[in-house]
Amino acid sequence: MHKPGILLPLVAFAAFFAFLSLIGEGRDVLGLPLLLPLSMLAAARFETLRRGATNAYYWFAIMLVTFFILVGWFYWMAIDFGIPARLGKHMMEMQPEHQASTRPLAILLAFVFTAAWFVLLFNVKRSTERPVIIWAAGVTTVWTLVALLLVNYIDTGKTYRSMVMRLSRALPAGHGCIYKPVASGAQRAMLSYFANIITVRLEKSDRAPTATC
Repeated sequence: MHKPGILLPLVAFAAFFAFLSLIGEGRDVLGLPLLLPLSMLAAARFETLRRGATNAYYWFAIMLVTFFILVGWFYWMAIDFGIPARLGKHMMEMQPEHQASTRPLAILLAFVFTAAWFVLLFNVKRSTERPVIIWAAGVTTVWTLVALLLVNYIDTGKTYRSMVMRLSRALPAGHGCIYKPVASGAQRAMLSYFANIITVRLEKSDRAPTATC
């Protein structure tokens, strides 16, 4: 309990938790800082695991992460190159608006991260922290591959671009600010990013919105 590796994350968690309790906003995104001290506290418990449990956790991480890495490359080949043809056709039927685009830099970076993962597997030293290192590197590699290879395909089906553009075309030419009693940061960011509509937070103001956006 008096170890810095436990005490400091515990204090950080308590401070974040107290702050979130006092501000009185129940937004999930505000709780993300709690994950860092919780992760550090969880990692500290690996020293108490038995050798069999540590090895099982280690090999499970290797198999799971390697599987998802290969699946990511497999689906990227189907989406961008239509190989295999049956899977590529199925993926295009799911997202017919997607346009395949080859980005050499993204492919190169994805290859580098994949190669780095396999290099790490053969060079990580045997220790109690080895499963944590493998899990952290594996999760980082998988999310990086998703961001580099599959994000355009995912964004085609999940993006709010078309909705925001339709809203923008429906607005009068000389519109002022778009006012809403409660506008989340995500809504305001989408209006700014997709349609260049700058919004002003006036939900806590008593005066009428008169500024031009």
